[in-house]
Amino acid sequence: MLSFKLLFANTTICCFLIYSCKSTTTEDRIVYLKLNEQLEYSTNFIQKSSDMYLKHLESKTYDPHTAERAKIWFPKANEIRKLTSSICKYLENVKMLVDSDDKSNRRKEIADSVTSFVSKISSLDSNMTNEFKLEIRSLPKFHDSTIIFSSNLSSETSVSLLSRLQNQTTILEGQLIAYCDNQVGSNYDGYNKAFPLINQNSNHLKNDEELQIHVGVGFLNYPSYPRVYINGDSMTSADNGFFKYKTKVTGKPGKYILPIKIEYYDYLKKITVYKKVEYYID
Repeated sequence: MLSFKLLFANTTICCFLIYSCKSTTTEDRIVYLKLNEQLEYSTNFIQKSSDMYLKHLESKTYDPHTAERAKIWFPKANEIRKLTSSICKYLENVKMLVDSDDKSNRRKEIADSVTSFVSKISSLDSNMTNEFKLEIRSLPKFHDSTIIFSSNLSSETSVSLLSRLQNQTTILEGQLIAYCDNQVGSNYDGYNKAFPLINQNSNHLKNDEELQIHVGVGFLNYPSYPRVYINGDSMTSADNGFFKYKTKVTGKPGKYILPIKIEYYDYLKKITVYKKVEYYID
């Protein structure tokens, strides 16, 4: 989850902005620009954390043991991401209009956008909404469009207040996506480890005879994974989950080796396993 330090830092920045509304000196504007940079950095950091939870949840939709529940919760998490991206994009556009004359309409637009966001988020899952009801209900309190478009504020301060609203929205997104991921447990302790089953039709062949290799990895835990490469060639899995390789052997009598590489994911980390097949040309 999100650290207390981030939340505390955000609150501190907000207090500074509110109590310094009338400061419009060059020095103060520079400070607001720096504060805005900090808020945007914090927002990006939180988004990356949310991305990890979202990708982890997506990977569970490909695991036969977790797919059933993951296919319930991943669409909800994905919708949370879409709703958050939409309102943050809208607020980013509003930043370019803080000096416009149409401030009364802007105030209403921001209020309506936040209200709509809260309503849609709340409708995704009743248990999740109940779990985070305080965080969801408090989101409208983190913005005051009257303050944002106040004539007492410099444009730099208004932009920082909008960044603050983006930050709070992103914090909520991170909490909700992590909640969705946590609703889909794993049926194992530790980690995935591939124990490939490798079979070949013969260890001893004559020139122009066919060598057949079958590789079975045993599970599918990520889109288009696992991947199997035999002698550098990428293999396509058959319907039964095995990877099949055929080649006619040629060469002088003796021992030959074909390298096999297997790639799969373990908790978002790609693992590579190397094996080999030996055969003899008689």
